[in-house]
Amino acid sequence: DGTNKVAAADCYGYTLTTSPSPTPTTVNGQLHPTIRMDKGQIKRLRMVNATNGQTYVPKLRVKAGSTGKVPPVYAIAVDGITLETYGKANPGEPFFRVPYALQEAQDRELYWTTGEIITLAPGQRLDVLIKTDTPGTYELYGAALGECPMVVEDAKDLNTSLMATIEVSSTPVAKAQALPTANFFKDTRIKRPERPEVNVANLPQATQTLEFKTIGSNFTSSGIKAPPFVINGRHFDADFDDPAQVQLYKGHSDVWNLYSTNDAHIFHIHINSFQALGRAEYDRTRKVYRDPIPYLMPIWRDTIYFDGGPRDTSNSGEFIPGRMVVMASKQVDFTGEFVLHCHNLFHEDNGMMVTVAILDPKTGEYDPT
Repeated sequence: DGTNKVAAADCYGYTLTTSPSPTPTTVNGQLHPTIRMDKGQIKRLRMVNATNGQTYVPKLRVKAGSTGKVPPVYAIAVDGITLETYGKANPGEPFFRVPYALQEAQDRELYWTTGEIITLAPGQRLDVLIKTDTPGTYELYGAALGECPMVVEDAKDLNTSLMATIEVSSTPVAKAQALPTANFFKDTRIKRPERPEVNVANLPQATQTLEFKTIGSNFTSSGIKAPPFVINGRHFDADFDDPAQVQLYKGHSDVWNLYSTNDAHIFHIHINSFQALGRAEYDRTRKVYRDPIPYLMPIWRDTIYFDGGPRDTSNSGEFIPGRMVVMASKQVDFTGEFVLHCHNLFHEDNGMMVTVAILDPKTGEYDPT
């Protein structure tokens, strides 16, 4: 109402300062907490990215001035769903040890599979096991671009701050602990979503293709003149009388192509998880996507990250589409209407959300309530 005006450089008596880079990260409300372990102890970390727009690739390092050997990290679940059997691991080996030193040229499929698993975008979850036999002090931090496999392709979209310190004592753990082997992840008691009915080796044409795009001209000096974040050129339609913007059918499997022509976005769909199948590189010469690089095991998600490519300086500064996510879903159990959206809440709140309907394939309607 104009009665509580403050100077631009002042906020109720406190001088505003420039935000540090990278943005500091809290863990369970604490800044740089310490996690303590005994020698030989296994610690399960369930990491949830509850930020609005910060993306991390969690990694361990020896703290400066300390001695020790960086312990191996084993990924066991993403987005709350236990990973499935990893084909390249021998049955007797601990399950999916993260190959942080792997380069794309060494093994493209393993590189992108690993990058998918350990990239932690807003709304995503990652469960890992850590076991160390070497006392010392270690740091959990966000890896920088090129430091390890990741699906992020633009350094500005990464938060490289320190997250937590891990102190490993020289006292042996009271009870010996063993890592689970690959056979454990075949246990039929582990509940996962129903697998889509698609041939991963010979995918059919996508039934859903979503382009995420930022319309820069919708930002003006006086504010936002129209929703600047759109999916397939459309922004959120909250009119309940209108049909859903994406329509799916109960019991059917769908193949989805998701890509961005500019900016980083995080696709999130309610109700049904999906199987991430791989990523496809954009051919700048032919202006088409190449065949996807397939993931080496099913990766179940409800949230997935992708970013746009760089500007094409040879062609009027247009953006080049980034790598395309290829995934599949199967709608089961229920009909009804819900939403999918970008998990960057500023993008979501300014248009980047669409309504989704699951319909009965025979009637084209919702099930009776």
